[in-house]
Amino acid sequence: MEKRKINIEFIRIFAVFMVISIHVANVYIRRFGTVPDGDFLVSVIYSSFSRVCVPLFFMIGGAFALNKEYDGKKYFGKIIKAITVLIIWSVIYYLTKNGFHFEGIGKVIVNSFFNADMTSRHLWYMYPLIAIYIALPFLQNMCKNLSEKQENLFLILWFCFSGLSYIYIPLASHLAKSNIALEYPVPLINSAYYAGYFIAGHILYKRFKDVSFNKRKNIICIAIYLISTLVTILSTYFISKALDSFASPPTWYRGAVVIIASVAVFLLIVANADKFKSKFILTVSKHTFGIYLIHMIFLNIIKKIIVIADQPAAVAIPVITVIVFVCSLLSSMLLSKIPFIKKVIF
Repeated sequence: MEKRKINIEFIRIFAVFMVISIHVANVYIRRFGTVPDGDFLVSVIYSSFSRVCVPLFFMIGGAFALNKEYDGKKYFGKIIKAITVLIIWSVIYYLTKNGFHFEGIGKVIVNSFFNADMTSRHLWYMYPLIAIYIALPFLQNMCKNLSEKQENLFLILWFCFSGLSYIYIPLASHLAKSNIALEYPVPLINSAYYAGYFIAGHILYKRFKDVSFNKRKNIICIAIYLISTLVTILSTYFISKALDSFASPPTWYRGAVVIIASVAVFLLIVANADKFKSKFILTVSKHTFGIYLIHMIFLNIIKKIIVIADQPAAVAIPVITVIVFVCSLLSSMLLSKIPFIKKVIF
């Protein structure tokens, strides 16, 4: 694997670790009002720093998928594999959740095509991923024919109609004293914001993969990430306190602040490709999808052993995140050695 790909593999590891961090932090966040205020703030801090995880996954997907030629066999293969993985893991989580009672398995399989309510919430990621796989050949052709000006226009419109909409729509609703929504979502730009990340990743990677940032540009990216995260932390915390319930909009993946933070982190890592040379990165990165799929099993086991919300968040969140990450990695490495399992469920 060429050097400039190793940094992308690092993004996969970085992102999946943050996914776990969010899910551990959510234990406290979802108990707003019942956990100490300090623990709630700490959990918001951890969660806010980690919000770039899902955007990064979609961006690295677009960085490599959108510059390829259409291959019908691979196209249908990707879709079938993703659907198979979703169904199998939906069944696995349903069984572990219900004590391996097989009653209602048929309903779970049918339900798994539409939502993850009966299984595990973290599987929601598979739905927009499958949707993007279905639309992939059309996105590929579109991106190949975009001029640089059109690419810039797409990024601006996507940011405005998707990123800023969670600010101006609630504001307009408040001023108008009625619920306001975009009656005619702009196709691709507003109505499918994960596809926006996918396309943005392709555009940005194409432009910056051969660029090397100097110290000043690295500091700017880090500062943007830190400032954006601080905005997310403060807005989430104070709005939640004002409403007396957890306010999730500032942490939405579609939000402008999260978009800015995600782009900053993506560019920081992409434009520092020469810094990534560890073979460990390549070894672990092969299992990031497996870690994502399996990690909730270990988190659920820990929840049964201890009441996580009773532990100090500042210590519990990072410690449990590391434990879940390591257990998930080792499990994925072990299971992937079995050919059938590797082919079907990872």
